[in-house]
Amino acid sequence: MRYINLRFTCLHTYFNLLTVVLKAQLKDSLHDAEVIAIARDEAVSAAKEADKKYKTSEAELLQLQADLASSERARKAAQAERDDLQEELNSGSSTRLTMLLLSYICHFYAHGRRLTFTVEY
Repeated sequence: MRYINLRFTCLHTYFNLLTVVLKAQLKDSLHDAEVIAIARDEAVSAAKEADKKYKTSEAELLQLQADLASSERARKAAQAERDDLQEELNSGSSTRLTMLLLSYICHFYAHGRRLTFTVEY
């Protein structure tokens, strides 16, 4: 009988020790899971922030492309008008030339630009 009690006591001690070890492992696993969850949340937050920055940059790029296209159209129109004025100067039509020059000068001064053109004789 003593052998059985001793064996039961050893088993009981073994199971108590096993329970303590398993509880410690469970506590470590729960801590690891919490750390992983925090890291996941931070990664999701960083991804959302990066997506916002990407969308903002994309919208800014589209706006800059539209501004560039508008500037190109304005540049081409100004060049065409300059060429027309140069042609008028070369042909010698003074009344039309004067009106074109005045409108050209007024347009550029109204928009705060410097006016430069060449007169050939």
